[in-house]
Amino acid sequence: MTQEATQSVQQNSDGSLSVNPTTVTDSNGHKVSQVSVDTKTILDALDHLPSSSDKDQVVLQIPSDGWDDFELDFDAELFQKLLYKNSKIVLTIQSMFAAFHFPASTVQKSLEQFGVPLNGAHVKLRMSKKSLVNDELLHQLGVSSVTTPIDYKMNIIEKSGSNHTMNQFDSYTKHLLNVPSSFSETTFSHLVGVMIDPATGKYYPVPAIFTKDSKGILQAQIYGRNNAVYAVVQNSKTPRR
Repeated sequence: MTQEATQSVQQNSDGSLSVNPTTVTDSNGHKVSQVSVDTKTILDALDHLPSSSDKDQVVLQIPSDGWDDFELDFDAELFQKLLYKNSKIVLTIQSMFAAFHFPASTVQKSLEQFGVPLNGAHVKLRMSKKSLVNDELLHQLGVSSVTTPIDYKMNIIEKSGSNHTMNQFDSYTKHLLNVPSSFSETTFSHLVGVMIDPATGKYYPVPAIFTKDSKGILQAQIYGRNNAVYAVVQNSKTPRR
């Protein structure tokens, strides 16, 4: 792999954390951005949130461009330490086109189900733009994606190196996907939030709410429980189950 950038994390005036990752190019030509965010950085950011900010979330701002896959690495004990400070705290990973919300309580419950020591363990979140959901599969399904399909996976890696996939949470988590302005006048009934399963060649509707933010940008709030590919699709047919 070849390296292209230097890693850094710094807090912004609005309380969020900007992430400048290390980017490498793998053997397949994919650009993989990687950053390890230490627990102290996040806890310090939580202690220094401005009075005007939401005290129930810590936001990590990641670049929107320059990567095909983005990997964030956290200490597995982070989520319990966040809960000690605020039982409602949410870790939000945000870019210009999407935001993924991970309540610390939900992640912690999932970690505890494995029954493994969290000391020395890590949680890796990997988001992929170049997922197995491609234009050909979407065409076969009879739909057209209006947002970049994002494939995300969360794993816990023990100190020993044993790797466990956190396939499903016990409650829904929220994902915000920005819908391009060209679809702002599209009838909401023709836009559907979906979870796509490349392995079975099927897609499933998931709870979604369409709203506009303060800048008039159309956003889809999608709610899901799985490590999966999430997208907003334009479709005049009933989703296949």
